[in-house]
Amino acid sequence: MKLTDKGLLFLAELEGKVIDNKLHVIYSDKTGKPTNEFNQYSTIGYGHLLTNREEFDFFSKGITEKEALNLLMLDVQQFERIVKNRIKSRNINCEPHQLDALIIHCFNTPKGNLNLLNFMQTTKDEDLIKKCWLDNYSTQNGDFVEGLQNRRLNEIHLYFTGEYKKIC
Repeated sequence: MKLTDKGLLFLAELEGKVIDNKLHVIYSDKTGKPTNEFNQYSTIGYGHLLTNREEFDFFSKGITEKEALNLLMLDVQQFERIVKNRIKSRNINCEPHQLDALIIHCFNTPKGNLNLLNFMQTTKDEDLIKKCWLDNYSTQNGDFVEGLQNRRLNEIHLYFTGEYKKIC
């Protein structure tokens, strides 16, 4: 159970990027703007959070598109495992696009939170699943965040339609 190629490109589109002189550069995930100072929001490529000063220094000259996609593929592996294990333990069957939507969701939630699967195990009602997906994953530190709601709406759209298309 791996993210499909379409899923990887859709994840990259949702994560976004900051380019300067044809290279992905370090940016603040909080502001979306390039930065030369290491902090807790320092990110490069497609959502790769830099965890220490050494990593920041390593990537300080930027990376190519190919390197950014390779880094994303490496980052997504832990979330593929989380989703695979949770789906298997809950005996939930997924089409490839549904698996992609769940991996993309897991990639963007704290510690790969997939409590949504507990709810999916108890109901097949599309409206209830959508409500749970939006209500529980569109906040940060208790505050509603429009960008997270948009992300959730894109994940939901993929999950229920199979369309790898950004809708908001």
